[in-house]
Amino acid sequence: MTADPRPLPRPAEGTFAADFGDETVVLVQARRQAHRLNRSAAAIWRACDGASDLERITERVADAFSTTPAVVAGDVRRTVATLTELGLLAADEHDRRPGAHGLDEGGASAVEVGAGGPHDPPGSPPPGTPPAGDVGALETLGPYAGLGHTFVVRLADGPLRRYLAHVLRELETDRHPAEHVYTVVSDGVLTWLLVDGEPRSRFTDDTRVAAYLEWHVNQGAIASPEGSVVLHASGVSMRGRVVAMPAPMDAGKSTLVTALVRRGLDYVTDEALAFDPTSLAVRPYPKAVTLEPGSFAVFPELEPTDPDHLPYLADRWRLLPSDIRPGARVAAGTLVGVVSPRYQAGTGCTVEHLAPADAFLLLLENTFEASLADEVCLTALVRVARRVPCLRVVYSDLDEVGAVVHEVLGTQPADAGLLR
Repeated sequence: MTADPRPLPRPAEGTFAADFGDETVVLVQARRQAHRLNRSAAAIWRACDGASDLERITERVADAFSTTPAVVAGDVRRTVATLTELGLLAADEHDRRPGAHGLDEGGASAVEVGAGGPHDPPGSPPPGTPPAGDVGALETLGPYAGLGHTFVVRLADGPLRRYLAHVLRELETDRHPAEHVYTVVSDGVLTWLLVDGEPRSRFTDDTRVAAYLEWHVNQGAIASPEGSVVLHASGVSMRGRVVAMPAPMDAGKSTLVTALVRRGLDYVTDEALAFDPTSLAVRPYPKAVTLEPGSFAVFPELEPTDPDHLPYLADRWRLLPSDIRPGARVAAGTLVGVVSPRYQAGTGCTVEHLAPADAFLLLLENTFEASLADEVCLTALVRVARRVPCLRVVYSDLDEVGAVVHEVLGTQPADAGLLR
């Protein structure tokens, strides 16, 4: 018996689809691309079940739209070809050609997704060989926990130790033993950072060691919370209710979270917001807020003054919640809203309430890579997009965008003026 040579298109391996009324969003996980399919393209994609040839697919689509196969045959053929080229469909294991971008004639448009993995570290020359010394004489800071990344820091007493003890304070934990050990050693000229006993980098001054260590801790935290969805987002809470504020770098997330904490809200994170995919319970990651020079003039009264800390801040401020507002708390809660901010001078505050498909794409664009590979996490993003208010806000006025966040939280501002 001769095998049927006709192709039987099927969803490509590593695709995830979510239906939103007349639109379907299909994620191609390996390519980090999400495609919006209109109603007809989605019907064709769903009809490609791996058991139907093009003729049968055409019949099924014709039935779905109450027309004849002759009317839709050309559209079906072109759309199947396009979806295969985009990587959404495969007929054979080798039939996975490079995908296209943008809008195409098959009713699909592509969006790059994912907040990505670790960025390049802040200066990491080859580590070389650290000096042999009495590591038993070093002091230990910690244990600390950045989400699931637990660690201690071993180093000699001095300004670097005092700076790290301050900037890592909100990450203190009672979890023992710590999974990772950062060790700082110096020969008087060069300073080395070792991670779990392995030389990772060396520097001519310990200010750069501090920046590298903070970077490494942050990447470990982002990668650590197995089973959680991790968004590139800041977050605030009040009375157990959390608003996530996902956005790309330089969108104003840290400036906004600083203003909101000053206003009286509780601090969750300014970098990575992790939540349980079933309960939507949010885990705080209270790393120090990092403010860039463009925000200094907004909060002049928050300028760090401790002489032990200043050499390590370079051109960025690191602020603990208590630095922002005396008595400010770090608090967990349940995710109840998403507000994606973008600062744009002179705009006041423009609010767009996102349809579920748009909300899902926004979340995909701001989800760290590990979560994009987990179907449970992707299903949770669909739930959030369908059930949780999701807004896109372009702002220049912190009071106005603050009022939007309070409205989503269901709370009233504590006082007038975010900047008071």
